[in-house]
Amino acid sequence: MVVVLTTMVRRVEYGLTASEYAFPLRLQRLLDILEHSNRKHLSGRISFLGGSAVYTPGSAGSGIWILYKGRARLVVAGNPYSIFLNSGDVLGVPETLANASYNARLETITSSTFGCLGRSSLCLLLACDVMLRSQLIEELSRGLTLATRRAVNSM
Repeated sequence: MVVVLTTMVRRVEYGLTASEYAFPLRLQRLLDILEHSNRKHLSGRISFLGGSAVYTPGSAGSGIWILYKGRARLVVAGNPYSIFLNSGDVLGVPETLANASYNARLETITSSTFGCLGRSSLCLLLACDVMLRSQLIEELSRGLTLATRRAVNSM
């Protein structure tokens, strides 16, 4: 189970334009909580046909998306790669927490089913679960370190 984090790293001090990075973030605790609560926090399951956009860059980061069935990919604008996703992968965490727009395009490869967890529900879970908060901070820090290394190495 992987949470994919997309974040924007600005290197203004070097006169470079903003670059977007996508990298995996593991939040097994979140998936365990949702499973044990019978997914009561989710706003239902939503099905998409293959080739559909779940969200696009610039659209409001209204919630995190959990891929339950099918195959999808995350396409980051300005980068020549995409990240292929599988069942159990979770996306849009940083954008949702920051109440910001999505930085990438989440699109289905095959017919897929997602669950969506809204910002208020995610914040409630984080407020109630110390282990989830700790895991999230650790993984976001690891992702930021990776993005910083990529930015420095590409100079």
